[in-house]
Amino acid sequence: MLTRFLLMILLVLSTPTFASIANVSAIKGDAVILRGDQKLPIHLGDAIEEKDQIKTSNETKVQIIFKDRTIVTIGKNTLFSVPEYVYGDAKTSKVEFKLSKGVFKSMTGKIGEIAKQRFKIKTATATIGIRGTIYIVRVQGDKTQLSTLDGATYMQLNSNGAVYDVPAGKSLDYDAKTGNVSVKDLTIKTVMIQKDPPQSEKDQLADAIEAQTDDVGSGNDSNPLGFNAGEGYITARTKNKDNPNDVYLEGMTNTQSVGDDFVSSMVADSNLPTDTDGQLNQTTIAIPYQVVAGKDSYNEYGYWADKNSAQLTTPFTNPLPGITETPAATISGFTGSAAYSGNLVAISGSNQATGTLLMQVNFGTNKVSGSMTNLTLAGNKWDNIFTNGTVSSSGAISVSNFSSSGNVSGITGSLNGKLYGNNAQGVAGTFNLSGTAAGGGSTSISGSYVGHGGGP
Repeated sequence: MLTRFLLMILLVLSTPTFASIANVSAIKGDAVILRGDQKLPIHLGDAIEEKDQIKTSNETKVQIIFKDRTIVTIGKNTLFSVPEYVYGDAKTSKVEFKLSKGVFKSMTGKIGEIAKQRFKIKTATATIGIRGTIYIVRVQGDKTQLSTLDGATYMQLNSNGAVYDVPAGKSLDYDAKTGNVSVKDLTIKTVMIQKDPPQSEKDQLADAIEAQTDDVGSGNDSNPLGFNAGEGYITARTKNKDNPNDVYLEGMTNTQSVGDDFVSSMVADSNLPTDTDGQLNQTTIAIPYQVVAGKDSYNEYGYWADKNSAQLTTPFTNPLPGITETPAATISGFTGSAAYSGNLVAISGSNQATGTLLMQVNFGTNKVSGSMTNLTLAGNKWDNIFTNGTVSSSGAISVSNFSSSGNVSGITGSLNGKLYGNNAQGVAGTFNLSGTAAGGGSTSISGSYVGHGGGP
């Protein structure tokens, strides 16, 4: 009897016990957990255990939150697993994620802070390490891509042990078949971190995450992002074929109409891991999108817009593929004048307005003059004439003298730009203006412009 009792105790002690390491906080579409010989459909609130594999199908997303508050969003057609997860102190904590195919995005939690040297992501061809960060990993066949939105990551190649750092705003592409490694800029990136968002911002957080995981399996590398935006449609396109990660957004007709058309992956407090305090205390992302307001034959112009707040931030201009600044040696040979006509966009807070630009550049006297017309923003008409600007020998344009022809008085500020094309056929730049509104009080705008002509 005693022998049988001891055998029963030994049997119990030798039977492995599994504990939850994470919970499913959101799901869209169909996904399963592969646990040993079991294939378990995933439901909201399900527990994730060490060694589990999560397999998603087409048009599926799964978000899970680990005990240490690491948040993982798994995209469609993905096989993601957790070979090892221990949440303890700085000496015992360790994480190993594995991505066999597809995409996942993660915001690291406590383990990423206290034991970052033991936080690894493995693919068939490389090992990825983190330094407390927000990052995206994609695997498609022999190709692995690591994009860092905040913080820093690195990739170590299995083939030769080489290590490549990937700081914030960069993306590394590795092709194990050819051995080619390239690090590129990300135009769309995380620039601000906030804590404890209000309830109304949770869905916006989800959209920002999902916008980064919608592209895997689409088979369209030239259009990595595409999503609805209120009444319009925004399409992300590459600026040049050699840099598929350098994307911009175009086709949005009304910045303020940006909506949340993705399925929400909002975290329900009741489904948080058991060791949380019941309050959502996760890191959220505010991602500004580069909105192209317009273009001509030489340049494009627009501004950055924060999706969450609808705040419009920094104006920009970019030369189109194949277009370069006019060489200084060419400019030094100009003696005549050039006239440029084009368009502009002005922004202030969450408001925007378009207008018309005319510019005259006299290369003999190095003087610049012109006008902005049809520019009304929030009831303030910013029409003006600018004079006594200068153009340098390198083609840099600078203007600081403005005379109002609208209802905004006392206009001051600056307009800057550069010449483009082999014969200075294009001009593009930005401006910042301040003045007194028609109803009194100070007001200001900033913006960008492009213009083109026949050159001098």
